[in-house]
Amino acid sequence: MTDQTDLEKKDTPTPDPKDQVTDSKSQQSSTSGGEDWEARYKGLQKTAAKKDSTIVELQEKLDKAIVDIEEVRTSSTTTAAQKAVAEKAKTDLEAQLNQVKSERDAMQKTLSQQAIIVNEFSHLGKLSKYIPKAEDDETFKQNATIFATDIEEAVQARVKTVMSGATPPQPKGKQEMATESEEEALYHRVTSLAGIAGKEAEFEEARKKYVTLMQNKS
Repeated sequence: MTDQTDLEKKDTPTPDPKDQVTDSKSQQSSTSGGEDWEARYKGLQKTAAKKDSTIVELQEKLDKAIVDIEEVRTSSTTTAAQKAVAEKAKTDLEAQLNQVKSERDAMQKTLSQQAIIVNEFSHLGKLSKYIPKAEDDETFKQNATIFATDIEEAVQARVKTVMSGATPPQPKGKQEMATESEEEALYHRVTSLAGIAGKEAEFEEARKKYVTLMQNKS
């Protein structure tokens, strides 16, 4: 039978310093737009996996605590204090297990919705944190679709504003007239480059070509 000393010394999970570092980095990265969102996603996957391992460990300890309680209850020599210690050990393990499960479930929901971004809305990337949260994947996907549409409309409006500026018209006849397919391809290039960090020079070059093309066409 498990004696009182063993019950009082029953193991409880000690927070893993690595988990604390991971959680801290996740919190920092969530507030920093410069962090790699894909790296955060992979980090969350690792943390969720560690939660799964902790759940298995806690469940094993809880199962043992339940056995210990039965031994205590059926022993004629067990004191009231020993019974109280056994019950408290079981209650503490149940509370810890429920907490870790809740944290794991929240992470899994986040991972599931981030997978939607990775697989269907990867162009949103670092902007994904602005998509409204949802209780289920289908609602989140709808939110992401609406958000992507809003972003596209905002980019196109910005492109039109920028294009309303400046390059002097070229005399007609200096260049060959572009075909409609060339015009569409150039317009698509301008809109796809707009607002992307590191692509400013390519965007400006494409914008100037498009403005020149439209001026020659008029």
